Amino acid sequence: MLESLIRTSLFENFLAARCPASKRYGIDGGETLIPGVEALFDRAAELGVENVVIGTSHRGSLNLMANVLGRPISQIISELTVGPRPVQVADGQGPIFTGTGELYFQQGASCDRPTHGGKNVHLSLVAHPCHLESVDPVVLGKTRAKQFFSGDVGMTRTMSVLVHGDGAFTGQGVVYETLNLSALKNYTTGGTVHIVLNNRVAATADQSAGRSSRYCTDIARALGAPVFHVNGDDVEAVVRVCKLAAEWRQTFHSDVVVDLVCYRRFGHNELDDPTLTLPEMYQVIKNHPSSWNLYEQKLLGTGEVSNEDVQKIHEKVNIFLDEEFAKSKDFVANKRDWLSASWTGFKPPEQISRVFDTGVKQDRLKLVGRAITKLPVNFKPHRAVEKLLKQRVAMIETGEKIDWAFAEALAFATLLEEGNHIRLSGQDVERGNFNQRHAILHDQETGATYCPLDHVVTNQNEGLFTVSNSLLSEYAVLGFEMGYSMENPNSLVLWEAQFGDFANCAQVIFDQFLSCAEARWLRQTGLVVLLPHGYDGQGPDHSGAHLERFLQFLHGVRCRDRTVDPAPLATSPCGYCFHLTSDNLPLWRQRHPSHPRSVLHSATSNIAYGLEELWHAWQADPSSVDELWGNFFISVDAKASTSAVAASQTIQETMQLLHLVADFQIHGHTMAKLDPLGLDVPDDIDLSLYHFTEADLDRKFFLGFSMTPGFLSDYNPVVTLREILRKLRQAYCGAVGYEFAHIPDRDKCEWLRDRIETGKPQDDYDKNRRLILLESLIRTTLFENFLAARCPSSKRYGIDGGETLIPGVEALFDRAAELGVENVVIGTSHRGSLNLMANVLGRPISQIISELTVGPRPVQVADGQGPIFTGTGELYFQQGASCDRPTHGGKNVHLSLVAHPCHLESVDPVVLGKTRAKQFFSGDVGMTRTMSVLVHGDGAFTGQGVVYETLNLSALKNYTTGGTVHIVLNNRVAATADQSAGRSSRYCTDIARALGAPVFHVNGDDVEAVVRVCKLAAEWRQTFHSDVVVDLVCYRRFGHNELDDPTLTLPEMYQVIKNHPSSWNLYEQKLLGTGEVSNEDVQKIHEKVNIFLDEEFAKSKDFVANKRDWLSASWTGFKPPEQISRVFDTGVKQDRLKLVGRAITKLPVNFKPHRAVEKLLKQRVAMIETGEKIDWAFAEALAFATLLEEGNHIRLSGQDVERGNFNQRHAILHDQETGATYCPLDHVVTNQNEGLFTVSNSLLSEYAVLGFEMGYSMENPNSLVLWEAQFGDFANCAQVIFDQFLSCAEARWLRQTGLVVLLPHGYDGQGPDHSGAHLERFLQMCDDNPFVIPEIEPTLNRQIQECNWQVVNVTTPANYFHVLRRQIHREFRKPLIAMAPKNLLWHKDCKSNIAEFDDVEDHPGTDSQVTRFKRLIEDCNNHSSTEESVNRLILCSGKVYYELDDERKNSGRTDVAICRVEQLCPFPYDLVQRELKRYPNAEIVWCQEEPMNMGAYSYISPRLRTALRALGRGSFEDIKYVGRAPSASAATGFPSVHAQEQSELLKEALEPEPIKNW
Repeated sequence: MLESLIRTSLFENFLAARCPASKRYGIDGGETLIPGVEALFDRAAELGVENVVIGTSHRGSLNLMANVLGRPISQIISELTVGPRPVQVADGQGPIFTGTGELYFQQGASCDRPTHGGKNVHLSLVAHPCHLESVDPVVLGKTRAKQFFSGDVGMTRTMSVLVHGDGAFTGQGVVYETLNLSALKNYTTGGTVHIVLNNRVAATADQSAGRSSRYCTDIARALGAPVFHVNGDDVEAVVRVCKLAAEWRQTFHSDVVVDLVCYRRFGHNELDDPTLTLPEMYQVIKNHPSSWNLYEQKLLGTGEVSNEDVQKIHEKVNIFLDEEFAKSKDFVANKRDWLSASWTGFKPPEQISRVFDTGVKQDRLKLVGRAITKLPVNFKPHRAVEKLLKQRVAMIETGEKIDWAFAEALAFATLLEEGNHIRLSGQDVERGNFNQRHAILHDQETGATYCPLDHVVTNQNEGLFTVSNSLLSEYAVLGFEMGYSMENPNSLVLWEAQFGDFANCAQVIFDQFLSCAEARWLRQTGLVVLLPHGYDGQGPDHSGAHLERFLQFLHGVRCRDRTVDPAPLATSPCGYCFHLTSDNLPLWRQRHPSHPRSVLHSATSNIAYGLEELWHAWQADPSSVDELWGNFFISVDAKASTSAVAASQTIQETMQLLHLVADFQIHGHTMAKLDPLGLDVPDDIDLSLYHFTEADLDRKFFLGFSMTPGFLSDYNPVVTLREILRKLRQAYCGAVGYEFAHIPDRDKCEWLRDRIETGKPQDDYDKNRRLILLESLIRTTLFENFLAARCPSSKRYGIDGGETLIPGVEALFDRAAELGVENVVIGTSHRGSLNLMANVLGRPISQIISELTVGPRPVQVADGQGPIFTGTGELYFQQGASCDRPTHGGKNVHLSLVAHPCHLESVDPVVLGKTRAKQFFSGDVGMTRTMSVLVHGDGAFTGQGVVYETLNLSALKNYTTGGTVHIVLNNRVAATADQSAGRSSRYCTDIARALGAPVFHVNGDDVEAVVRVCKLAAEWRQTFHSDVVVDLVCYRRFGHNELDDPTLTLPEMYQVIKNHPSSWNLYEQKLLGTGEVSNEDVQKIHEKVNIFLDEEFAKSKDFVANKRDWLSASWTGFKPPEQISRVFDTGVKQDRLKLVGRAITKLPVNFKPHRAVEKLLKQRVAMIETGEKIDWAFAEALAFATLLEEGNHIRLSGQDVERGNFNQRHAILHDQETGATYCPLDHVVTNQNEGLFTVSNSLLSEYAVLGFEMGYSMENPNSLVLWEAQFGDFANCAQVIFDQFLSCAEARWLRQTGLVVLLPHGYDGQGPDHSGAHLERFLQMCDDNPFVIPEIEPTLNRQIQECNWQVVNVTTPANYFHVLRRQIHREFRKPLIAMAPKNLLWHKDCKSNIAEFDDVEDHPGTDSQVTRFKRLIEDCNNHSSTEESVNRLILCSGKVYYELDDERKNSGRTDVAICRVEQLCPFPYDLVQRELKRYPNAEIVWCQEEPMNMGAYSYISPRLRTALRALGRGSFEDIKYVGRAPSASAATGFPSVHAQEQSELLKEALEPEPIKNW
């Protein structure tokens, strides 16, 4: 262990000394990781593991490769100093494909590693992008494939290990999605060992900004995985828990987490200074010895090693490192890292594959066709399936009219016949989302399943064909299939999206793996992605798959060779740990966790037996036992003196009773009667586990001691065991199951127990209240029945089977209003949204019926009134709504339902952002007057990672909304698949355990219970200002959208549902039975509701929308697109600029900033006083300061935005002595309102955080809301928000937003994940017509107002200043996508004069655009209006301008003009045409850094052609392209190649000869 530690530490020290300018992402401070994983692999090998597939992030990857995976250190040093280089080939050898390369710390590696036990284990480190945790599902897929192809049926010989960073493990939703695969039949790998390198710092922010729970590993609680927290300085402890993790994995075949609590000795990448933001922590770290020093001193102190032993190890390691350094100088890669042995015979790109016909002889087709249309004897298929099979028999026999689904089945069958492995997965793929595939058939009588494709040939290998409904996740499942497909070429792996539109949920996998795996890592894959696509009138989320996005990736298509020799695979059962039983352990010993407030918690002993000794010890000496036990014994002793029963009761029996009570409190929810259908059998208590028998039931026991709060102590302290059990079952095992033992706060648990145990459920309900509930249920049910009868061919996504949701939310809103809530912001999915809108939010039912029958229609305007903007519309069940709702308590509460796309759960963070904004603008400091409510589906709540990311915002300072009430409409069916395909844990709500939120499971048939828990949820939220979850366990009476038949896939469940009465019938019969209502009362309600519905139906025939749903009151005065906004200058007078500039460069007295910050502030003082060389970050600060001075609210968030990811912003300063913080922009004016400026480091999430800011920006226009990505490349983690909200909110829902998205962008040689922001993608989503020049009227606003968003790539600090101010100084709002700079932040020429910020027209650089944002910047050489001598006009955007200008100066060219297109969208036709006229003889060139299939070229070229054509000048062929060649990867990972590419494109742009088109 000591040698391993020394080797690890000296490796880091050596790299730091020899490669000081390189980023190495070392594990200084977490060195015990290496001996830990070595011990893990050794122990796993002893237990039978032969292969380990490893995934890691960049932190520690070099050390792992060098010291565990045997990668030559000479190669690592070479790559650190000069960067990875393409493989060199021998003279005379033809060129070989080496791809675009990868950064050294993201590469893969493999080796056969001998263990200390004399065995060998093969290690495979999967190459990964820098997108945090994206490799996790890929590793699992690769592991599963290895298990299949090696015949590892028990999953004991191949295992997966994932090394995570703490910030990403708690921030990225894909972690939860990946964990949720762990126990699913066709996704489990038999358990993964997760090691979290917990350095408690995410880049520059401390852990408080990164999570809402105590530990970064709390997500593991949701899946029931054990977590071993270990001090990273104790190497022996680390080794011990790593071995234990291996033993757990091999024993229970389930996930386990090691939380290695350490620190990061240096900055994020060793080149930055962490004391800038964490001075106190790093003062401690500076003086803290390394784990190597600590262990060395320990062993020297005990005499276990000598100084001589230590010296020998040091010398040995140092000599080896010096030798490797010497080798590194001459290191040349002469062999490429090609594919593994299973790919032998497959061709790299430079070797041309043979051509194969894919046709199949008809006799073979008929043979397999008959096999896959044949059913077993006595199998009873669904009548529709029976008909389908007959049709398929006719197709194969006649050879005619073979349809799409049968063609697919024949392709599969012929490949299976040839011995190929096929794996198909995705949501509802077994039946097919469009009821077409029927790969798995269901016996309608027995429920048995049959897969025809498992029987193509006799004795077909089990698992040769695998089809699997996945959980409702796209990201993790596609990642899994990506990994699976990369392991062995002899398989056809397919993933099918439910709709093609949903593919963007997995955009990271497409961008960082699928499109570029061969280019980056020389890894081929034959993965097939099926994306349902086509415009059928199903709205914006069910029409297209963003085909253009995949075409833009296009780089090459290649042929393949295939053979297969598969081995069978069977999964081992993986049960929920609760069901493990034992003969001699009490129930509480078999479950987890320990109850927070039971007398056992924190006690000296958790043993219920043999306590007599403890009791006697206390009697002899009270100080000899733990204080908690002492208090307990005092209580018992005091009561014993007054009770004969207590006196005769042994201490052991008392403890047995306590365990019994605690078990009900902790696990009573598992015994509750939650399932309305009775399909799930609840657990029961076994008295023998507590050493009680039936004979003890009527025996009296004493339970009056003070340590047991709740109803058991409030009544007679002496009760029978039967009575105790009755009360416990009544409280915990009725129609409600309370799950709260995971909450770490004792007061919260006591509060809940008090309400559960002392409450009397029937007390709140008199006759009138019950009549109200009944009416609500009848209204809800009849609404669904009415729509089903009058609109039978429409999809309504009703809540038949979950009708109690409506009275539940009504009770929630009523109770919340009583407790002070005035505003509720609601988010929901499609299920039940129409009922919610009609019966809770007061949307006219006539409108709903009209939209169901003829669809939503644009607003009709009166004759003579001009056209108005009505957008593209939205499906009726995804629209928003709002109302002022009177409550039963006489108050009013304003309800806002946020419009949403069909992308499941994507609306969640948007709702939270809108809620937080409402709280800010209404002055709701305590967050008690505005709250959020989210209604979820069970499949999406457990399947979508954004749910976890959103929950993780709940307690973060600048994101909390004071608690959200989550209601899960748990119908236990995800489209066509049952719940077993959707999660790896017991409940769909288990994710709440990770955040310490209580969960109230309730039987959806019991309306009174539903109302009760909804009220309790409101009380919890208003009391504790934290999240709470209501799990409304119900069912879905009809198919997913009422038009499909659920008995096709769930015959047994739907046979029960068919005969099950509705909750309305049950409640009505109950009240009639008790006499609380009469038949006459019921009849009146029915008549009232039916008359109302009939009236609304009659109105619906003539319904015409004559008023558009425009923006809220806070948006009064803002213009819709058809009303042109006035023009506002964005310049600011110099005296104002200097005033605010001085304010934001001034520090409080005695504040001790970091020396670098002190220097920076002095530079900024000089900038503002001289008015010269104002840089990018200070220009931004001045824009913020002037807007704040004008009273505007500014909110900036993102990862590390406080300091700035490139050490440029320093919005929050840290006192280096006290750690106190100071924000200069909080002090622009005297007595500035608190929160007027908010800057916040976010957790390591893009999806949820951007969604939050989207919602925030939509609430009030008088705010500048910005989100900054750490690197622009990471924006694709939030692709759903860009696609479904930001780019189209105005078009879909008439909702404007001025959200600014800052995406650091620019090619600096930092590899494929740190170069570009996929600029082309944002331009591709622009809705302007490339072939029509719009009207350019004097205000210049029409073009922008009619466009969906703006995309800019700004090159000067002054222009950045103006574009930020322009967002506020206009009478409309548009999103702004800004390509933010990286090296331009410090570039010597990227500076501005204060005059360029001024509100004048005669400063250097002025033009007709005055002091507003310049959409195009003309050539810097002040050319006249016509320059015939210029023979080349280069148009460009972004930082490449400065390099072009330098190249022009160096070449001495005076006949070349360079213009910068600062605003790419909307395209500045007027200014481009001005420049085209200025240079009539010039060759037109578009120059960019990005590859041709990326960047702005594909957007610019057709618009530039349109501009040229309008001037009668040239054609498309006359537009010359200069830039990188098309590429699968965003950028090369070879620094030398990057430099060469950059040099070549600059030279080509300025070459004397005319440029040739590509």
